[in-house]
Amino acid sequence: LPLSKLAEAVGIAEKILKESPFPHSILGHVADGNFHTFIVTDPTKPEELNQIRELTHKTTSAIIAMGGTCTGEHGIGAGKIDSPSGTAVRTAELMAAARADKTQPLIPGVGQEARGQVVAGVPIHSIRLAGVSAKQDVLFGGDNEVLSLHHEVTSTRAYIAGILLCLRHAVSAEGLLVGLQSVVEAK
Repeated sequence: LPLSKLAEAVGIAEKILKESPFPHSILGHVADGNFHTFIVTDPTKPEELNQIRELTHKTTSAIIAMGGTCTGEHGIGAGKIDSPSGTAVRTAELMAAARADKTQPLIPGVGQEARGQVVAGVPIHSIRLAGVSAKQDVLFGGDNEVLSLHHEVTSTRAYIAGILLCLRHAVSAEGLLVGLQSVVEAK
């Protein structure tokens, strides 16, 4: 979804979900221009599934009509392009904050055409591939050495604990929290 339409889209989703009897939450990767709706249902009441399907169809149809897309898997979709993810952008922002009192070295190649961008003085290269849910490498280079931090998610099951924590927190949360770290720190 274009970022310029994100607030409107979240508002539409919220309006549709508020009209239902189900508890719900909306979480998003705002820098990516996408969000997730979570609808809480009672697994012992399978008859609720048709209502959930109707809600999901109504919500996704409204977002698609705005020029958005809908995917059932993290990190894929017709609208996904090789651009830095919200995670990559947030990592760059945190790195920049950690070195705020340091002199920023010149970055070779700034302005050079490439898939990526410079966020808060940190160059980011991004690529999206089918079969890769999430992968992040942070490289620190010095004379004759490179330190690499690597994180890779091989299954969307890796998100379950964080999603459950956020859903439990959303029941009583007020206002906007950005990132799972904000939810953990709020506990």
